[in-house]
Amino acid sequence: MKKVNLIGDPKVNLIILKNGYKELKILKNNQDDLLFGLSQFQGDATFTIGEKNTEIYEIVNELYYDFLDSRIFKEIDEFELERIKRQCVLLNEDYEQTVTRIIKENEKQNENFKKSIYYRLLVKDGIVTWLSDNEPDYIAASFTIEKLHHAYRFSFYSSPLKEERENIVVAMSGSGSRYLFYSSCLIRFYNSLEQLIKQNKTNNNHWLYMIGNKTKNMMRTLTKK
Repeated sequence: MKKVNLIGDPKVNLIILKNGYKELKILKNNQDDLLFGLSQFQGDATFTIGEKNTEIYEIVNELYYDFLDSRIFKEIDEFELERIKRQCVLLNEDYEQTVTRIIKENEKQNENFKKSIYYRLLVKDGIVTWLSDNEPDYIAASFTIEKLHHAYRFSFYSSPLKEERENIVVAMSGSGSRYLFYSSCLIRFYNSLEQLIKQNKTNNNHWLYMIGNKTKNMMRTLTKK
């Protein structure tokens, strides 16, 4: 299975996963809206990430089980803990009890969402399907995430009512998504990839320049509100 290369450009909030000739681009704006675009797929609109790509595979694995197990609300990060601590001081509340209560409330909310229509729209038979947030259902592009043996496969679909294009783009709205708070799972996915890029200091300026023009249409789509 081919090695997946991870490249990012912090100037435009762009992440690119490259598997052979295929390119999976993820673009973010300041409102936490995302665009997932697959290009150069030459008739095979799938993108596979094998477990030999250990760090990327683990991030995709986390995303998959966030959806499958309905883990919308997860661990409390350091910034939130600091906010809770300040609030407890102001309200004269016990910090540890407050944190424990919030964790239990989050777990309960996750359980409730797993029983909701949003979860049933998103997960079926172990396959995650995300329908684009910026188009009506009957023409919306989509992608699925499927767990294979030692790999994950993203499959992109374009409506037969549209003209065939070289790129398939799926939108995720940070607020107002058709899947409600499940959008937070994709935001965490983007942030984890971005953090991995920073840790590995991965940056290929020449390659980013070469694909820059191909990304402009995605950026124009993302900035339309």
